[in-house]
Amino acid sequence: MNTSRVLLLLVLAVSASSARSQNSDDGGRSYEFKGSLDAVLSLADPFALTPEKLEAAYAREGFKTSPFFAWSADRSKARLGRHPYANINVDFTMLGGRVDVEEAVIVFKDGKADSYEIEVPDGSPDPSAVLRSVLKDAPAVRLVKTQRGTAVTFSSWVQPRAVIVHSQDTVEKHAGVVTIVKPAEAGHACIHKAGAEFALLCDLDFLLDYPSTWQLSAESMDQRFDFAGRGFKEQPFFKWLSDKKDRLRFARQPFSNITVDLRLFGGRVAVDEATVDFTNGRASLVNVSVYNRGDSGGMGPPEFEALFKACGQALGQLLKVSPQRRQNGANQAVKTVGWMWQAPVCLALMEHNEYGGGGKKKMVMPEFLRLKLAPPANKDWNFGVSATGLLTSTVTKSSLSKNVTKKPEGDVYITGVPMVDQGAKGYCVVASCQRLFEYYKIACDQHEMAQLAGTGARTGTSSMAMEETLGKIDNRFKTRFKPLISPSLRRERSYRAPDEKKFGELVKSYVTEGVPLLWALDLGVAKEDPPLPVGGQMSGGHMRMIIGYNETKGQLLFTDSWGAGHELKRMRLDDGFRVTEGLYVLQPRG
Repeated sequence: MNTSRVLLLLVLAVSASSARSQNSDDGGRSYEFKGSLDAVLSLADPFALTPEKLEAAYAREGFKTSPFFAWSADRSKARLGRHPYANINVDFTMLGGRVDVEEAVIVFKDGKADSYEIEVPDGSPDPSAVLRSVLKDAPAVRLVKTQRGTAVTFSSWVQPRAVIVHSQDTVEKHAGVVTIVKPAEAGHACIHKAGAEFALLCDLDFLLDYPSTWQLSAESMDQRFDFAGRGFKEQPFFKWLSDKKDRLRFARQPFSNITVDLRLFGGRVAVDEATVDFTNGRASLVNVSVYNRGDSGGMGPPEFEALFKACGQALGQLLKVSPQRRQNGANQAVKTVGWMWQAPVCLALMEHNEYGGGGKKKMVMPEFLRLKLAPPANKDWNFGVSATGLLTSTVTKSSLSKNVTKKPEGDVYITGVPMVDQGAKGYCVVASCQRLFEYYKIACDQHEMAQLAGTGARTGTSSMAMEETLGKIDNRFKTRFKPLISPSLRRERSYRAPDEKKFGELVKSYVTEGVPLLWALDLGVAKEDPPLPVGGQMSGGHMRMIIGYNETKGQLLFTDSWGAGHELKRMRLDDGFRVTEGLYVLQPRG
């Protein structure tokens, strides 16, 4: 039961305690009634209902207030159901008496009904079957399997004036909830609580609504997905990845008790995640991970090819232009198959890794399918092209020092390092590398790096594997990779491991140049500020980035790839040295 309903029930509990004196003149007698929601609910125009019409429909002589429903304290919500007061029982039904009603909450706004949430008791006839008969239309049906094994079915009908959704837990066989909202607020009907978990639907087609997409702002996104009062402590559909609100991320599993069914192209294509970047207050880049092995597990070539074709055809129909094949560059980290659409309203690039093999060639499976969308004038490094047409960094080493900020209290740190959220995957290494590559304006994301390094969603990447991978590809990006502390160096007889003083000097030297350091460590051993988040990774091997120091306070300043709130964190320098397993630098050569 969501928070708004709990609050409403608390209000009603107070009023119910005095229901006998309010509604009856005989000091405690109980009453039995029959009622129908059809008296006030018109599926053709459900939002024409006013509070006055509601009260007139359920008037009853001999009672001070209607025995069929109760108002909230501010009269913004009306609760109808089987037990509106302690001494009253109502046999409530809807849809011509064919479906039972346990409780119905009608929310009013500006003098008219704004939404309906109707709880159907177990044992009632299936509301979807009855709605299908009444509306003479088959619903769109989507199944969401949550992380703990619950399966929720959403059956929806889109009417000219309303969206009607019946959601139910198909594992426990509960009759579920019928929700009716205005078309512009369809997302509010696509939330279902099953036990301790939530299942949600989220269609991302508004990100394909050109040219309106490029007018989206951080404020408009917050308003579009405003679900205050629905029982959530945090926004359930997306997370801002920085306090500046310049990047947000949609994910299928944003929290341990929430599963979101993300879709594109009219619900035909499920996607794993999507990020939206904002520049000067407006959306400037959309990155969609249609498929990645880390989130979805393995996918065979036939299924993957069908997905690729479905996306390509949908893009062609949307943009009304033919795509051009984008050839592999000699310096690409992973060989990809890419197609680019250049339309007056959007630039689109769809890519996946080359897969296949056999014989002497190593078999490669599909790793990722990604989609990048931008305004037509925003063609830049995100699309794997630079001023020279190469997939290399256009950032010079000398320019990086401009990103260093110095504070009066002694903090010295690098700004402008983009934030990503690795999610629940063991992608700390590749996510950190993606952030570093984005900082250098190199188009290579964490899913591409995962293929290179053999990263598993559960097992993650060993620092040795990443060290080997970065050592192989840095020539392609015209960068220079160097391990400063690592297991591989310890094998060399001439190697002398840095002491704490040398460790601090390395940090200070590179940070002053504006170069972040990739930092492998043993997590949970040393105290850090703020503390590690409860529910997240608390121990074991981890990679983060050192981006600063405070010499006066003897502190390291670092960042984790876990989204907003993890941009700038602290640890004592001596503790940081003690828990270090590896320290690596990757920087431009120019």
